[in-house]
Amino acid sequence: MKKVLLIEDDSVLRENTSELLELADYEVIAAPNGKVGVDMAKTELPNIIVCDIMMPELDGYGVLENLAKNDETKYIPFIFLSAKTERKDVRKGMDLGADDYITKPFNEEELISAIESRLAKAAILKEERQAQDKSDNHEDELRTINDLKNYFDDNGENLSFKKDEIIYTEGHNSNFVYLITEGVVKCHKFDEQGKELTTALYKEDDLFGYSSFTNNTPYQETATAMQDVEVVAISKYKLRDILAENHKATMAMIQLLTEDLSGAKDQLLQMAYSS
Repeated sequence: MKKVLLIEDDSVLRENTSELLELADYEVIAAPNGKVGVDMAKTELPNIIVCDIMMPELDGYGVLENLAKNDETKYIPFIFLSAKTERKDVRKGMDLGADDYITKPFNEEELISAIESRLAKAAILKEERQAQDKSDNHEDELRTINDLKNYFDDNGENLSFKKDEIIYTEGHNSNFVYLITEGVVKCHKFDEQGKELTTALYKEDDLFGYSSFTNNTPYQETATAMQDVEVVAISKYKLRDILAENHKATMAMIQLLTEDLSGAKDQLLQMAYSS
C-alpha cells in the first residue's frame, strides 16, 4: 500500500481528502502545517506528498525547498494543492521542482489520477537514476516541460497579436512553435461546407503550433487570437535540436503530445454530444 503525506491546514479539507485517499486504498498520514509536514516527510518517507501552499508556520513553497535539500526526500513526488491559480504561482511551484499542481476545488478523479500518474513516473525515474547515475547531473540539461518553457522565455522571439488576428494559417509552412505568455488562442479549420470547426483552445502558459519536428509538414489548422495575445516563438528546427540534446525534455514533450491528443478527444466528444 502506497503512503501519502497530506499537508493541509484546513482541518475539514484535510479530513475529507484523507478519507477520499483511504477509500482509494492509500495509507494516509496528515500534517496540519508545513513545519510538521517537513518533519513527517523526513521520518515517514512517504511515497508521495500532497501539499497546500498557503499555511501557517511554513508555506508549501518552503516545504518543497526544505525537502529538496534532503537526500532522502528530494525525489519524493510532490503535488501542490492550492486555490492560487495565477500563472506566476503555478510556474513558481514548478520551478521549485513540484511534479504537479492541482487547483481547488478539485474532484476525486482529478486527484487520484494525478497521484497515480506521479507515482508511476517516479518509479520510472528511480529506475533511470539507478541505471544511469553518471548522467544525472548534466549542468545545463533540460529535463521537464517547465524547463522547456523557461528556455522559450529566455531564448524565444516575443510576438504580439491583436484580437482576431491570425497567427498562422492552415497549409502554410510550420516554421515556429509558440508559448502563450498572455491571452487565449483558438485553433480551427473549415469543413467541406465551409463551416468553421474549433479544434483546440490554448491559454496562458500553453505550447502550440507543433505539427512536426522532423518533416516539413504544413500547419494542419489555423490559429487565431481570441483576444490580445502575447507569445514567445522558437523555430521548430531549433527546438528539434534542443530536444535531440535533451532526452528527458523529449520524453516530457512526448507526454505533452499524448495529453493533448487525449484532451482533443474529450473536446470532440463534448462537441458531438452538444451538437
